[in-house]
Amino acid sequence: MAGLASTAVLLSGCGLSFGSGDDDKVKAPQGVVTETQAEKIVDRYVSVAKEADAKRDGKLLATVEGGGQLERGRAQYAHHPHMTAAERKESATPDDYVDREFLIPRKGRATWFAVTARPKGGPADGERQLLVFDREKGSRSWHNMASVTAAPAGDDKKEGPLRFAEDKHGFARAVPSDSSRHRVKSPDELPGVLADLYTLRSPLESSAFADTKTARSVHDAAQGVEEKLGQHASATFSQGKNKDSATDKVYALETRDRGTFVVFNTAIDQHQQVASAGMTMTPDREMYPFVGKKAAKGFTIHRLHQFSALVPARGKIELLGYQVTVTDATRK
Repeated sequence: MAGLASTAVLLSGCGLSFGSGDDDKVKAPQGVVTETQAEKIVDRYVSVAKEADAKRDGKLLATVEGGGQLERGRAQYAHHPHMTAAERKESATPDDYVDREFLIPRKGRATWFAVTARPKGGPADGERQLLVFDREKGSRSWHNMASVTAAPAGDDKKEGPLRFAEDKHGFARAVPSDSSRHRVKSPDELPGVLADLYTLRSPLESSAFADTKTARSVHDAAQGVEEKLGQHASATFSQGKNKDSATDKVYALETRDRGTFVVFNTAIDQHQQVASAGMTMTPDREMYPFVGKKAAKGFTIHRLHQFSALVPARGKIELLGYQVTVTDATRK
């Protein structure tokens, strides 16, 4: 789309002349990648991730995944011997991503791009997902950093799919993660705001989140653990620290209705302890890869949550979906 700017220059005794040097060239804006490049990146990701899944090869997976997506993937490989057949199927990489629609920000406005697509042959076959691809610091390769729900589901479903804003050149509008546009000061704050749902004892209505199926699930998680432990043990929750700084990165896109679609990770540590010195507790199956099956007086369980959320121009934050994986556990 590059063209030449014709600049008239009045020369003494010579009439008009039109310059055509480098200073006169008008460069069309470029995207972070072209759609052709993005297609190849996604194709390579699917191919390599499927091979890594077959071998449960974390090093190979690290060539195409990064951040929270890689942390969750490696943990799932550790869980594999203890999974049921249904769980193994659910954790597998889809055979392909079809009906791809690319969300490519303008070069200089972001380092990453996203694609919405329907997984084919996987556990979420047909359910539209959004994948984020970025280059980690010091790497020239593209990595899948997140794979999240791209639209509300179940009782949260709205009319039509989520629509993303574009600038006048057709590029997706990336929102700086430290920007302040809505009632949450910036997308960077969402991991901490989300962690508050685990410690909130008042009704969901008092939180920063809209009453959706996903938000209720997170809000009720702590109460469910307490009910399971009963009077024989206690549990507390806190925001955990991510193992990899790339997991802290937040990705945000503007929607056509001036909202902000945000992809982020939140680590939650669950600290549980028996009520008396003469008691012990048995670890759950999801803890086996990290602490084995031997009982102890208590455990700290590290769970990584990968979320998609919509911060509307007005109103409360809407959690669209999340996936959670136990990525570590220790004995007390």
